[in-house]
Amino acid sequence: MAGTACTPDVEQEPKLSLNGQTVGVPAGGGTFVMEYSVENPIDGVLAQAECDAEWIDGFDLSKAGEISFTVERNPLGEGREAIVAVTYSKPEIHREFTVKQSAGGTFTLDMITVDAAAGGGSYSVTYSVADGAVPDTDAIEVSADKAWVKEFDTSVAGKIGFTVESNPATEDRECTVGVRFTATEAPQSFTVVQRGGVSALPFVIEMGAITYKNATYNVTPADKDMTYVSRAVEVAAFERYSSDEEYFLMELDYFSFMASIYGIPREQYLRNRVLVLRTGFGLRAVVTVQKFLQL
Repeated sequence: MAGTACTPDVEQEPKLSLNGQTVGVPAGGGTFVMEYSVENPIDGVLAQAECDAEWIDGFDLSKAGEISFTVERNPLGEGREAIVAVTYSKPEIHREFTVKQSAGGTFTLDMITVDAAAGGGSYSVTYSVADGAVPDTDAIEVSADKAWVKEFDTSVAGKIGFTVESNPATEDRECTVGVRFTATEAPQSFTVVQRGGVSALPFVIEMGAITYKNATYNVTPADKDMTYVSRAVEVAAFERYSSDEEYFLMELDYFSFMASIYGIPREQYLRNRVLVLRTGFGLRAVVTVQKFLQL
């Protein structure tokens, strides 16, 4: 009699790989990421990381495939290194990478990112000075790779002031600013990140079908965080007013009157009618939309 034996499936052990062996860090420090991958991963298991160096901490591995960590500013006049150990599911599955930080030098930028509002304005970054050093503010060289960051001022020790122009586009934008404190020290840099501006048109109005007794239209506001009231009005009624402002004030008086009838504040009356669409007989292609107040 012949027989066969069944061989059970052998579970494949996870295999951990790092996307590189070294992370270079500027003297100013900051937050950095090492990417990793796992073959034959285990559901719900993430990698773990640790480092004996006190100047590296803040490990965050909550996002699969990424090891985020924070490096403190290097106050020393020489570079430094540390090993980060990464494990997955058990100590035997591990890898290591090296963090290499540049020498701090005499001067060190205290920040590597500046968030600027869409409207622009005046901003500044500070820098630290090693014990006993006296900054020669006239010798500091500053340059930007975009023209919208300008008017650098280094006259005050410990601070670099500058101006950011308003952002005419709706997209965010970035500018890298290079700083050289002395001719013998390596250049440093920080990044200005400016939010996109709001569209020049507060509303986009698209007219639909217009009949003898009703109209259809679409109103898309540029500012999605503001509340609006949309109202349609007959041409003859609108033309009785000398200006948009006069019509606007009439509408506010109307809302105040309606609120008084219900015995509630005007703000509450409007809050209950964030979107009001009204049509009238004989309506032609005139639609007025006002931004009354943020509720």
